[in-house]
Amino acid sequence: MADYKRGPRECFVARPGHAIVSIDFDSFELRTWSQVCIDLLGYSDMAVVLRDPKRCPHVEMGACVEGIAASEAYALKKTDPKRFKALRQIAKALNFGAPGGLGAARFSDFARSTYGLDNVTEARAKELLLLWRDTWREAGAYLNYIAELVGPRGSRITIQQLRSGRYRGNVGYCDAANSFFQGLAADAAKAGMVELMYEQYERTESPVYGCRTLAFIHDEVLIEIPLDRLHEAAFRARDVFVAGAQVFVPDVPLTASPAAQLRWSKASGDPCLIDGRLVTYEHYQEHKT
Repeated sequence: MADYKRGPRECFVARPGHAIVSIDFDSFELRTWSQVCIDLLGYSDMAVVLRDPKRCPHVEMGACVEGIAASEAYALKKTDPKRFKALRQIAKALNFGAPGGLGAARFSDFARSTYGLDNVTEARAKELLLLWRDTWREAGAYLNYIAELVGPRGSRITIQQLRSGRYRGNVGYCDAANSFFQGLAADAAKAGMVELMYEQYERTESPVYGCRTLAFIHDEVLIEIPLDRLHEAAFRARDVFVAGAQVFVPDVPLTASPAAQLRWSKASGDPCLIDGRLVTYEHYQEHKT
């Protein structure tokens, strides 16, 4: 029997004979930040890492925090899983928080509230933010670009989003730092959603035809798919969603995985496969027992 927590996710329940498939981009804002740096600066060290499926920017950032070689950090996944998880946790706080221009005090709060890191004092946060800039060559150049764009402290400007060309007004320093890559993520996800809608309503030959979108949350889409074509429809939907978004992020590969469940839940976030075929989380749990 599946073990569900109680929350708003669990209110989404598939109709009989159907599953809810969630498709969520992997490290989406790291990829769009890397694309923005390529567009604005002409390079991105993080993009180099993201292009290699055997490398992870969180592990390599965590290695810098720990003062160890990247190869040693990767090895911790097997030799010391607890330390490996802790290493990635602080790295995730840096890689997801620092591009938005957080200062030390706000980063300390962000690390605690979002990642449960109670030991990141303001003094430690200053050290970590400097280390983050040293790790990714584009980091300091990007934030310097934003500072010059916005102007003196307290200034508010209007910016134009890259690629889509849409405008956002009354933007300060942190708003601008976040807006370029978060806005690109929003534009890319919506482009993927448009392609997915065509597949659902117009492309009669597709296994996704007739499936319906239940929700679209930031960079994640929920689709209700009949169980008798779950595997084919889920992976086709994934491919269409990613391909549509990739148009806005041409220099950094986008990836996503479909996860199926009868009731939407955080517990069922990873794809469950039996004999290479996608099954629902609930089916997988029963199969294991």
